Amino acid sequence: MQNANFYYEVRQTIFNVFERLVLVEFLFFMFSVAIIFIENYFLDVQISVGQQDRLKILAISSIVLFLIDIFIVAFIFAKWATFYYIIMPKRVVYRTGFFSSDEKSYSIDNIQKVELRQSLLGKFLNFGTLVIYNPVLQYDIVLSDISNPRKYLEIINNLKEEANSRIGILRR
Repeated sequence: MQNANFYYEVRQTIFNVFERLVLVEFLFFMFSVAIIFIENYFLDVQISVGQQDRLKILAISSIVLFLIDIFIVAFIFAKWATFYYIIMPKRVVYRTGFFSSDEKSYSIDNIQKVELRQSLLGKFLNFGTLVIYNPVLQYDIVLSDISNPRKYLEIINNLKEEANSRIGILRR
């Protein structure tokens, strides 16, 4: 039996954050190109604006887009940093929240099965999703895109077996 005071803090893989950042940066690049095209068309056709004013408008819109981009990137990192699971001897806890926290706790005693789901890329980069079925809740507890999922699958299965043996001893 393991020490009753241990716990594992489990986060989504950093690859997940990288994937979101690449998508956001690509979308912002496309949005910037569209804005530059629209500004040039609008300023050429609709309003006759001098070169100095055109540069000012372009600079202001670029700064605004840059600030929005920084805010979104900070939000993605903050969400990743404040979204995690804690595996303890008697429960699995899901925590999230930046300004206020939300916590849901699930008993290890009620876990019926744990499944590992990994894509080909997940196998290569060692991340995946654990799906925990709890018949008391009638729904799955999903630990999505976590690093080293096989390690946590083994830990949860061992804790489940220990819980089942404790329950068996109490019933005798």
